[in-house]
Amino acid sequence: MNTITASQPLPDSLEPIENLGLIDRFQPDECQELRICVVDPSDSLPNMDPIRIGIDFDSTIAQIAEPWLERFNALKGTSLRLSDWSDWNINFIPKKDHPLFFSLLTPDIYDSAEPYARASAVIAKWSVRPNIELCCVTSNPTNDSEAFQIAKAKWLSTHIPCLAGQLISARTKSGLGLDILIDDAPHHQTGDYIPILVRRPWNVRIKSEFAFSEWNEADGVLNKALTKLKRGCALM
Repeated sequence: MNTITASQPLPDSLEPIENLGLIDRFQPDECQELRICVVDPSDSLPNMDPIRIGIDFDSTIAQIAEPWLERFNALKGTSLRLSDWSDWNINFIPKKDHPLFFSLLTPDIYDSAEPYARASAVIAKWSVRPNIELCCVTSNPTNDSEAFQIAKAKWLSTHIPCLAGQLISARTKSGLGLDILIDDAPHHQTGDYIPILVRRPWNVRIKSEFAFSEWNEADGVLNKALTKLKRGCALM
C-alpha cells in the first residue's frame, strides 16, 4: 500500500480521485492530515489465506477445438469451422455422428494443440504474485482418463511449466477450495468460487460478471475479481 500526504503534489496517475482504490482519513490530535492510500488489487489483506485460483485446461489454455474439428472434417469430408460450434451440446454436428466425434478426442490430440496467445506469459506472471496459488483443474473423459492426465501434464511441462505440478482432475469444480475459477464451460459458471468466463463460440449466450476472450485481457478481469473477493473478505 502506498501512502501520499495531502501536502505533497498528487501525481497525474492518481487523478481523478474516484479512480483510487481506498481513501482513508487520519486525524492526529495536533494536526489534521489527509492521507490517500492506494491499494493494489494484488495486495493481500492482513491474515488472509492465500487466494487459490483454478484454471481450466481444454479450450481455456490449450486449443483443442481446431485439431478436433480437423480430424472430424478429414473423416467426413466436411468443412466445419470453430465459428460453427455455437453451443455446448455440439448441435452443429448431426446426432448420429456424435459418437464418432467424441471418439476422435484422444490423448494424442495434445501433441498438436497450441496454447492460446499470451496464456503462458500471463499465467507465469500470476504464478509469482504474492499470496496467490494457482492450479490447473480439468475434466477428463471416462475412457483413458489416466492417459489424458499424463498427456496434459506433459503439455503443461512444455508450455506452462508453472502449472505442471498443480494439475487436478475433477468432474465437479466446487469443493476444491477455489476462490476463483477461470473456465469456458457454461456449467462451471456457478459454484463456491467467483467464476471468470473465457469467451468461446459455444458460450456466447452465457452472462457473466467477469469474462474475457483473449488472454491479454485477463489481467484486468482478474484484478476486478480479486477486488470483489477481498471486499467480501473484509466484510466477514
